[in-house]
Amino acid sequence: MLRRRSVIIIMTICIIGLFVLIAAPYSPPQQFDQQKWLSGSKSVRGSMVNDINNRRLLDGKTKAEVEQLLGKPDLNANDWWGYEVVTISRCYFWVCRMQVSFDPQTGKAIGGVGVSD
Repeated sequence: MLRRRSVIIIMTICIIGLFVLIAAPYSPPQQFDQQKWLSGSKSVRGSMVNDINNRRLLDGKTKAEVEQLLGKPDLNANDWWGYEVVTISRCYFWVCRMQVSFDPQTGKAIGGVGVSD
């Protein structure tokens, strides 16, 4: 009886988790828009990551210029900054970040952006 109840509970949790993954709000890819980025959710930000990367919008920008464009980073390390985004559904369960790397010599953004998901 206890084993059966445990199996039912585990299956229920799995079904709910699957539903959340499938039904999670998703923003289709869109062109970068500073106002939407600054006021939008992590999902809205995530929908702009490909455009930022494809058009290399941050390459060669100083930290001050990146901050002016994207706002303060959610994580600030010496040579890179992280902005929390949702690019795939598992990002709802743990933190995913768009990472902007800076050249330690010049302090300018290099290499496009990466996403830790």
